[in-house]
Amino acid sequence: MFDWKIAGLALAVGAIAGATLCWWLTSTSYDADIATLNIQHAETLKAISDQAAQDSEAARQREHDFQTKIAALDEKHQQELNDEKTKNEKLLFDVSTGHRRVQFATAALATCEQSARAVRSAGGLGNAAGVRLSPVAGRNILGIRAGIKEDQEKLVYLQEYIRELQAQGAVAK
Repeated sequence: MFDWKIAGLALAVGAIAGATLCWWLTSTSYDADIATLNIQHAETLKAISDQAAQDSEAARQREHDFQTKIAALDEKHQQELNDEKTKNEKLLFDVSTGHRRVQFATAALATCEQSARAVRSAGGLGNAAGVRLSPVAGRNILGIRAGIKEDQEKLVYLQEYIRELQAQGAVAK
């Protein structure tokens, strides 16, 4: 006779074994999917990190280039300023020693042209061609000239500095 208990037990053991096998296969599949996702995530993180490193290096290089340009700009304009100061000191010395005199030239107001002939012949106010100044007034005028030249050099420097900042994208154009 057929023993239903053994058949039921065999069926239960088979069902449990089948369920366990299905669970194991599904678990293995999920583990493989998770491992693949972890690898993709690690690759994405590495790509982001590499891009950040490249961007950081590019920013450092731009900053270095900017600092180099600004240093060259500083040196150039400082030299020009020193040259102007030296030139002005020489003019002051020449005026002080009497080797040179400061005079104002006349200009034709209608044409805005300076009259070189009038400057050379100017001896006083009689012919209204030009005005010569005393040595003290000449030194004062040269002092004012020095201040103007210095301010002009500073303005040119600042304009070039701002252009460099604009080229770097640090300020709007």
